[in-house]
Amino acid sequence: MKIICVVVALGASLFAQAMGTYVLRGTGMIQGAKQKIEIVYDEQFRFRETVRGPIPEVTAFDGKKMWVVGSSGVGHTVFAGAADFSVIPMMVMTGQWKMPQSPLQMTATTTNSFTLRLRESGQAVSLLLDPLTNNPIEMTHWGADGVDKWTLSNYKTQHGITFPGHVEVHGGGQAISLDFESAAVLPAEGDFKMPSPDGSATYIKGAKPEIEVMRRFGYLFVKPLVAGKDVGWFILDSGADVMVLDPAIARELGAKKIGVQPTAGVTATVDLDIFRGPTFQLGPVRLKSPAFFGLDLADIGKALEIKLGGIVGYDFFARCGVDIDPSAKVIGVYPPDAFVAPQNVNWVPMDFNSNVPVVSAKFEGDREGLFNLDTGSGSTVDFCSPAVVKFELLKDRKVGTSQTGGAGGSSVSKTGSVKFFEFGGRRFENPSVGFQVTEKGLLSSPYFTGNIGMGFMGKMRVIFDYANQRVSLK
Repeated sequence: MKIICVVVALGASLFAQAMGTYVLRGTGMIQGAKQKIEIVYDEQFRFRETVRGPIPEVTAFDGKKMWVVGSSGVGHTVFAGAADFSVIPMMVMTGQWKMPQSPLQMTATTTNSFTLRLRESGQAVSLLLDPLTNNPIEMTHWGADGVDKWTLSNYKTQHGITFPGHVEVHGGGQAISLDFESAAVLPAEGDFKMPSPDGSATYIKGAKPEIEVMRRFGYLFVKPLVAGKDVGWFILDSGADVMVLDPAIARELGAKKIGVQPTAGVTATVDLDIFRGPTFQLGPVRLKSPAFFGLDLADIGKALEIKLGGIVGYDFFARCGVDIDPSAKVIGVYPPDAFVAPQNVNWVPMDFNSNVPVVSAKFEGDREGLFNLDTGSGSTVDFCSPAVVKFELLKDRKVGTSQTGGAGGSSVSKTGSVKFFEFGGRRFENPSVGFQVTEKGLLSSPYFTGNIGMGFMGKMRVIFDYANQRVSLK
């Protein structure tokens, strides 16, 4: 669940009633910590939402693309499907959803209740209006735990601007409470450009541009130093939008708990404590004090017969170029501004779903969709349950039953073959794939079509270049 969908909707009401640049200020419990919120935006539908506190985040729309900078300090744009649930609330709060040229299609369900759907993408929310004021008081949409719902109340008017003074967000096992205290028109234009990465990471000059890797059961394992210590193997996981540390190790190293966040796993949402960690170093890349999500990895480590200390996710990938060659005993790690690509590299544009890289792929029936690239999955590809329904992927197909597992537990899924699957210029004929039927978790998402794992990528040389939002798949 992302708070930005709510705060963008709130912000939009400001420029619906005044012309210029506007600001909305308040406080709230975000990721289990009391933090400040400031929203700046203008009549061109640009916005910037800033969360200040122990777990900072900035999310913005610059007029063309939405971007986000989380606690990693490194920003990236967000693909349109994931951004839709910010656009829809914005249109609702400005009243533009009622205009003839609106990109939203409105369907009444009951008195004062509507379904609003983006005509181009099909993404939708349910909307409830106050029968006396016509102010929106409730919106709901898909969430990793089933349904995310936010309520808007205590409307205020300041400087001719009407906005909800109180918002509550429910979903993913957590209730977030926001209190907006003031609104104003700013005298100057806002800054909506994505900033350069902050200085919380360094690339050590003279260090070897490679790290040793252990390959087991199709997964990649590396050994970083945390606070200068070897605390076990870490999974190298492009599908992890955060860094992960076993909470027992976090406590042993004296890491400070700074919050808690429901996090979408493969099949469900789990509540994870957030720690401000000590120094993390993997190869030539050193992160000063990254945020770690605490996930108990003891059972997974026992099953793999290794000491598992954590998961290397977005914060690391975003700070370097990562070259994964299936025939090599090491993984190349390069500074993003000095990476020399090998000959015949095949760059493919890459966007992001949260902090997870996303690429386009084609499959049986010349269908096309957006898929996560997840080095933390041993599967070939798992189709999300909404895509299974949309494309009727189980119809007249011989399938078996299996279990899909990960953070959040496991659930029943189906397995079978498709005639082909193609991405990054590589085509796989008649591969065995997974068809998800879960109603919760990452693989129940309507935002994207599926999740590509090492069952495919382990047969390819994969070069991630997060800084330029591209990937090579050969």
